[in-house]
Amino acid sequence: MPRSGNTLFSTIMSQNPEIAATANSITLEIMKDLFLLKQTDVFKNFPDHKSLDNVLDSVYEAYYKDWPQRIIIPREPVTTKGNLQLIKNILKNLLNVLFC
Repeated sequence: MPRSGNTLFSTIMSQNPEIAATANSITLEIMKDLFLLKQTDVFKNFPDHKSLDNVLDSVYEAYYKDWPQRIIIPREPVTTKGNLQLIKNILKNLLNVLFC
């Protein structure tokens, strides 16, 4: 949404060298595409939900692994169809990673 304060928020947060607020990140799109694999015939032939969920849970860590900041605040286009439900499912995992 225009004028929602994302740029100001990112600028303020990024002043701390331990924090990075990203530009529009593609990590949620990656996770959505992985999640949608569960609808494919290939997955349905061997539905290993736990293994695919392990990959989904590691997307943020793998994507941002080489960033020097300790805390990454990804700015995601969550209004893309399917992303709102997915972000609800992964938000609890992201919070666990940040605060555990």
